[in-house]
Amino acid sequence: MKRIRFTLPLVILLILSPMITLAQSQGEHKPAEEQAASPAALDLADIVPLATELTGRLAELKKKLQGGLNIETVEKQYDGSKDRLQELAGQLERLRQSQKYKYNRLVELKGAIDQESKSYDVIGQPIRKAIRELENWRKVWLSDKKRWDEWQSSQQKDGDFEQLRTAVEKANKTITTALEQIHSRMGAVLALQERGGSLQDQISTLDVELSALIVNEKRSTLFDESPPMLSAQFFASFKSGEIWSAAIQGPDEITWPDSRFFARHGWIVLLQVVLTLLVTISTFRNRRFLDQSARWKFFAARPISGGLFVGYMSTVVIYGVMDGVPETWNLAEWMVAAIAFARLMGSLSDTPWKRQFINGLMIVLIAALAMEMLSFPIPLYRLFTAAAALVGLIFCWRLTGASMRDQVTSRYRWLLRLGAPFFLVIFLAELWGNRLLASHLFAASIRSLATVMAFILLMVMIRGALEWLFKNTPLRQTSVMTGDDTENIIDRLAHLIDLAIVGLVLLPAILVIWGVYDNLVGATKGLLALGVNLGSQRITVGLLLGVGGIVYGSFFISWILQTLLVDEALFKQRVEKGVRLSIARLVNYAVLLIGFLLALSTLGFEISKITILLSALGVGIGFGLQGIVNNFV
Repeated sequence: MKRIRFTLPLVILLILSPMITLAQSQGEHKPAEEQAASPAALDLADIVPLATELTGRLAELKKKLQGGLNIETVEKQYDGSKDRLQELAGQLERLRQSQKYKYNRLVELKGAIDQESKSYDVIGQPIRKAIRELENWRKVWLSDKKRWDEWQSSQQKDGDFEQLRTAVEKANKTITTALEQIHSRMGAVLALQERGGSLQDQISTLDVELSALIVNEKRSTLFDESPPMLSAQFFASFKSGEIWSAAIQGPDEITWPDSRFFARHGWIVLLQVVLTLLVTISTFRNRRFLDQSARWKFFAARPISGGLFVGYMSTVVIYGVMDGVPETWNLAEWMVAAIAFARLMGSLSDTPWKRQFINGLMIVLIAALAMEMLSFPIPLYRLFTAAAALVGLIFCWRLTGASMRDQVTSRYRWLLRLGAPFFLVIFLAELWGNRLLASHLFAASIRSLATVMAFILLMVMIRGALEWLFKNTPLRQTSVMTGDDTENIIDRLAHLIDLAIVGLVLLPAILVIWGVYDNLVGATKGLLALGVNLGSQRITVGLLLGVGGIVYGSFFISWILQTLLVDEALFKQRVEKGVRLSIARLVNYAVLLIGFLLALSTLGFEISKITILLSALGVGIGFGLQGIVNNFV
């Protein structure tokens, strides 16, 4: 009975404690509006101090309103955006009436529209933030007004005091002044947001029109009805003076870099200049070492060209992501990179026909870009395309025989053999009158070829950088970096970097050049999103690349750990060779198992289901595979 008398209150307390806690939590979570609206919240002793506190809060509110959103600055930004939209709308109207080089100009114009849309979002963020702050302040002051009104109405039946009436009038006046200032500021900010909304409507309209024109331009590539080059209509275009006046007026339509460009992209230009100077100076200072390296000897022979090429390739992806880059700046970048690339490849190539091919490709590329930028008359550009395609056809035909005599690799011969019929198709398309198809094939092919060759050279330079990193830094002192292990590490890392460059940059850039996507970001996202549905799981290219990177990284880490254990850590501890190999092998299996689980998790498989499978496997080992597992261990 003593135990029952002792334990019974404890049991009752344990049963009632959740109820008590729940009641307390409900009291704590009572709506703030009900607590604030309670007339008992204001006491006679609090009236005068609270009225004085409201005066201080009003002064603080005025300071916040003065230091908040600068409406004049935002209005100037909207004025600039309005002027730019009018300029872009004028360019769009001229492109509607023009028949020359519309696709690339439309894509460039759409990039400028996208940049304006991003600028609008940046301008609109502080406006939305200011509206939210004003709304919160308005709610707080309205809550105060409600509390004071309810207290005043509840106290009227109990009599009145002169001092309290004065304090209440002061509080009501303070609250009214605060609400008036908040409402005035809110009206100005909402009017500013409404103006921004009208600009957003213009941006959306221009974007829709440009998207439709780009789609129509892509469709019209195969159904062009230009006059054949051997027709009288084509030759008649050279007799009139319009073609020559158009050639003279072409430079007037060029867009040049302005203050807005340097304000937005000046940091990229500065980064490019700094990288170029650093690479050039470093090459001059380490020229003796570079001359002794097989991968860097060509680079040491052209230090300035190497610096310019690295500076361009380091920022080309950034330029591809950013919109609103003038065509003259793009042309200047292409010219500098083409000249630097030709000089580097000239010192790297050991056969004359390769150097001739690279120099000719760079000349044709710069000439095509310059003609397109200068809005060269269509008949003249068609003559240039047909002549360049004919020269390319003859060049590929002759170089095929030269490559066989020089016994070069088969992939070069196959490229030359494929290039000859490709240039033939371009030449015949121009003769037949399908100029849009011929121009698109010609421009896309030379740009794609130049881009691929530039990235190949970049990959060669990355391998050289890895070689310098592992052979001329403190990393070479480790046991892993001895003998053939260093070359294995360089090759494996280079393969991983090459895969990332090809999948994330090179292929998207080729898709943009051929018009499949309009910009590099969209091409990368679209390429990574390609895939198939397997039940409820979608397997995309991005997932496969991630899984491939995880698996490849697991093998690479496992190989390094095995080498460190066998040749470094366990060797210094004088562990027997058989034990070292066994431990290294077990570490290999453990790392590969972790990588395999991470790969399955990346593909969407639940780890819990895998653990169930491993548990079942453990039961099977316990029953029937004990001898095999024992021998394995």
